[in-house]
Amino acid sequence: MKPNTFELIAPSARTKVLFVLFGELSDVINAFPVVAALRKKFSSETVWLTSPRYAELARASFADTVREAKQPGIMPWDWIHSEGFSHVFYPECGANVKEWSESGLHRIDFMGTKCGVELETRQAWLEPGPYAVLQAEQFLNEQGLKRGCFLTASHMGASTKHWPHTNLMRVAKEIGMPVVVLGEKTDAEIPGTISCFGKPFQTIATLIRWSSFYIGPDSGISWIATTTNTPMGVFMDPLRQEHLKVAFREVLRREKDDVEEWGIYTSPDVVIQHIRNRIADLGSPPEHAAPTVPNPKSEIRNLLLEDMPRG
Repeated sequence: MKPNTFELIAPSARTKVLFVLFGELSDVINAFPVVAALRKKFSSETVWLTSPRYAELARASFADTVREAKQPGIMPWDWIHSEGFSHVFYPECGANVKEWSESGLHRIDFMGTKCGVELETRQAWLEPGPYAVLQAEQFLNEQGLKRGCFLTASHMGASTKHWPHTNLMRVAKEIGMPVVVLGEKTDAEIPGTISCFGKPFQTIATLIRWSSFYIGPDSGISWIATTTNTPMGVFMDPLRQEHLKVAFREVLRREKDDVEEWGIYTSPDVVIQHIRNRIADLGSPPEHAAPTVPNPKSEIRNLLLEDMPRG
């Protein structure tokens, strides 16, 4: 497998790296450790070019600057040359489908290989900013919710390859605490749950962080959940698992170990019992108890920043 690397033939006055990934949400979250590794390898300015939908999320990464593509999916070579980038990396899985499929690698490993970097960590950092925290607090107040006293779930969509919404309705009815469903503005409400649709990704991350447990499909928002310390369960589509290497615990390699993986035909009874057991075991996690408790990932991030000079 060859790296997707474009380098200037003529010597460049300085090193300037462009990372291009327009993304699905899963790609964007998995790209965080790749961008961190690129920045450390080159010790230079690193710019991330992505679609407008994911630009704000990408700004939470180690990229120095995030630029929004005018036409996502199309490489703006004139702009790239005018900006003087010495190295351009384009490891998008969707743009290299055949090679990705033949590699047998998960997204994060495929992107790392295409960029020629070794990943020191596999769990993305996503520390919500003040606005996200404020928006999440406002949502809790409006709904009469308290931190650590509700579950979060991702809207499963209309696909028959997801855990049925009727199962989620049963969880909401029997679990003994409110269930907040995260999704798009156009998603249909699920009876017996609290809808939280159309919120920014960092606000979603904050709500998941403050919940007692998260459940969702093997894609999308579930990857945002991996950036938190909240225990979680994901429903694995066997076809996706076989062809796209989507197993969460395997990918994260114990950096986040509290992940339960179920098949899409798992009984609601199994899910409800597991959630009850985990909540009973954990009690009130530090993230739920007080906002001033240090996040261990923050300490790791600070250490890495010390090793990666900006400019």
